Amino acid sequence: MRLVLPLLLAAAFLAIPRASAQEAKAPPKFETVLKELDSRILAVWKEAKVKPAKRLDDASFFRRLSLDLAGRIPSEDVARGLSSRRHRATRAELVDAVIHSRDYARFMAIRWGNLLVGRTVLARSGSRPPLTRWLETQFAGNVSWSEIVQDLLTAEGPVSENGATQYLLAYRNKPEELAGNAMRVFQAQQVQCAQCHDHPYKDAWKQKDFWAVSAFFARIGVRREGMIDTVFEREEGEVRIPGVPGKRGPIVAPRFVTGESIDPGEGAFRRDEVARILTGSRNPYFVRATVNRVWSFLFGEGFTDPNDLATPDHESVLEVLEEDFRSSGHDLRRLIRLIVLSRAYGVSASGALKAKVAQEKVLARARLRPLNLEQLWTSTLDATGVEEVWAKMPAEKRLNQRRNLRRAFYSVFLRHEDAALEEYSLGQALWLLNGPMTNALLPAQGPLMRRLLGLDRVEEQISTLYLRVLGRQASKSERKALARGAAKGDRVAFLQDLAWGLLNSSEFLFNR
Repeated sequence: MRLVLPLLLAAAFLAIPRASAQEAKAPPKFETVLKELDSRILAVWKEAKVKPAKRLDDASFFRRLSLDLAGRIPSEDVARGLSSRRHRATRAELVDAVIHSRDYARFMAIRWGNLLVGRTVLARSGSRPPLTRWLETQFAGNVSWSEIVQDLLTAEGPVSENGATQYLLAYRNKPEELAGNAMRVFQAQQVQCAQCHDHPYKDAWKQKDFWAVSAFFARIGVRREGMIDTVFEREEGEVRIPGVPGKRGPIVAPRFVTGESIDPGEGAFRRDEVARILTGSRNPYFVRATVNRVWSFLFGEGFTDPNDLATPDHESVLEVLEEDFRSSGHDLRRLIRLIVLSRAYGVSASGALKAKVAQEKVLARARLRPLNLEQLWTSTLDATGVEEVWAKMPAEKRLNQRRNLRRAFYSVFLRHEDAALEEYSLGQALWLLNGPMTNALLPAQGPLMRRLLGLDRVEEQISTLYLRVLGRQASKSERKALARGAAKGDRVAFLQDLAWGLLNSSEFLFNR
């Protein structure tokens, strides 16, 4: 029987209306571009004389996909369906189910929001900051990336009505910091290195160039109306190159790193101009920076440093994605779909250890990537069933419970802005081993244990636990060993110990 995707994924994802990105012209046929992308990847493997790692099975592929694009592990029902022999969904159908979901829009908003203002700022704003709410709406409607960037740079109005203004408010009265962030995130250029002196590594960038970009943001004004901050554009405002103590430096006119400038006269809306220039066809950085950063989201690293473009690896592969992203009108959803359906994304992280480095270097083996802070938070809630407990509480109590646990979690795991959990501190390890989220597994009356104890056979209990936490069926050897262990003692204690072990396993804590 053919698996029906909308029904299979209903437990995990809620479909939303589709909308096409604005396009300058119709892009090439998707299948043609994907075929060319794969041919370039195969050429990389052939030239390196490397055999790729084995192809992921559908359950493992979907777990990786769900973590990368939706920020959470698959639900038990979805994992069970994908592990069934009756499953007949195509990879393209699996991908489409995720990239047209609310979870996709929400997680992409968090990813980009972290880059724009930082996790600390968003954490202080609560669980639904204005910026991520606004970004979620844009990604849900598949608004073109160039339009999103333009709207971010030119945002005006109260933050309560236009969440994009939170980006500008994060750098209020600091046009040089806003310029540095915009150039790093949207251009992958570290121009802030030229803030105090000429760039130490790029001879073409002088201190004046940095402040000339900052000048585009010199007229952003903020006024408070009641308790709400409102962004507007002032009629005056300039930046100066910092002078020696006791002496003011010269005023710098707006000029982009591509050489384009505007009339600095009174009343010119400079942010409109820099948004146009930054996303325009004459700018050589915008498309490459975006493609490279999205690739880094999905592979753990880019073709080159996502924050500072240099000579990339596998430029022939990058060029295919760049050209399609450009011709599609900067359609992020299409770009992501191309990448995750490629041969490179579908290979396993397992294989012979001696081939590991060589394979990873040429996209022939996936890297093991630790879950980032948001993935770990959401996936642990899903695995333990904590939110099932909250759902039965009155609204105010439910909100407080979630907020308090989230605040405690972030206080332990948010130690630095990139929150790359390559190695756990002692406090983080203890939280995972014996923290309040882990302990939600232990009570026999908890949602997870109730689910398991409602099943008659130990084989069903083991299978359900594996599907819920790891997204796969237990192997034959695992089932056999665990069944022997279950027969030796208290069934409740056995299931609690097994659940605790799986939740603290590297298989759960890494995207494989």
